[in-house]
Amino acid sequence: MNILYLSAVPFKIDKNPSIYTDLIQELDSFGDQITVASIDSALKPFQVKKVRHKNIDLIYIGSFQLYNVNIFRKGLSILSLPFFMRRAIKKLDISKFDVILYETPPITWAGIVKEIKKKNKIKSFLMLKDIFPQNAVDIGLMKENSFIFKYFKRKEKLLYKVSDYIGCMSNGNIDYVLKNNPEFSKEKVCYFPNTKKDTGNGNIDFEKKNLQFVYGGNMGLPQGVLNISTAISYFKDDKEIEFIFVGKGTEWNKIDEYFREQKNVKVLESLPREEYEKLLSSCDAGFILLDSRFTIPNYPSRTLAYLEKGIPIIAATDKNTDIKDLIQDNNIGLWSCSDDINSLIENIKIMKKDKEKRKRFSKNARELFLREFQVEKSVDLLHKYINNNQGDI
Repeated sequence: MNILYLSAVPFKIDKNPSIYTDLIQELDSFGDQITVASIDSALKPFQVKKVRHKNIDLIYIGSFQLYNVNIFRKGLSILSLPFFMRRAIKKLDISKFDVILYETPPITWAGIVKEIKKKNKIKSFLMLKDIFPQNAVDIGLMKENSFIFKYFKRKEKLLYKVSDYIGCMSNGNIDYVLKNNPEFSKEKVCYFPNTKKDTGNGNIDFEKKNLQFVYGGNMGLPQGVLNISTAISYFKDDKEIEFIFVGKGTEWNKIDEYFREQKNVKVLESLPREEYEKLLSSCDAGFILLDSRFTIPNYPSRTLAYLEKGIPIIAATDKNTDIKDLIQDNNIGLWSCSDDINSLIENIKIMKKDKEKRKRFSKNARELFLREFQVEKSVDLLHKYINNNQGDI
């Protein structure tokens, strides 16, 4: 297939590997032809830069800053993305592409996708990673039925409508989308999990006395890290546990400030992927955190790295995500609702004390990753969907 991929983040394979760079590289290895058009706020607005990485054509388009900014600036940046992207798209021979691939966030790709489909009989595949604007309503960033909510809701509906396929991360995602969009057929909404390249198992030492529990990923309001901070503070005098928070986001400074006096907590800025995976390899449990107010089934991608390294999971999330089912059905960790601090404290105690349970969780996590979440699965699924061969999935 000849694939055009639209990305709202700088697509830098060597400097910033991610689940998306893994997917594109695997598609390239499979024999597909790939062109990536990605937003890069390091460039001046509307500036275009072209690079070829092995067999992949990369086009970078300058824009306003989209990430790690306040909600107002983020909203303006999201609205402006189509204007910047169109500049690059106009210079491409659209007729050669078979598939256009894109993800949320953002939800403003609909106009561009529609324009491209008018010029060519191309199939469009949305990788649904973010259900916006409802997620913003859930955590109080936006009022339901406000003007801005209604505006973005229309954008969301248009994006879903123009997409031939909506790839969802989990069965919970599929059920939610179909329930809230009954006009769509079941064939349109399909399973397309987060996956990544396998870089090897972790090196967990189950005999060591001093343990490291890690949280890696975005530190914004959706994750609700500050909401569970009292649970971490409960262990402030425990010299046998070290808590490590690593990532970035709008709440990073507040988290760093909150834990500044707690000696067994480290708050680190984002690490390059190789360094982060090296850190994970020595950790004994990984946190998955989500705000308890969510009504949508979020499915954090950081789960992948824990599973890959065989790291037991301690989850504190809302009740609507099916991360709970993943953890409990596969016996890979412990779950509690993120507004139940006492339950989270108890789960941390269990994870610390029960070495045999951690061993079982670790083994099961690694096996689950190998079975369900390697990047080759995404490539296989994408080809089957595009070739209308869903019966074999």
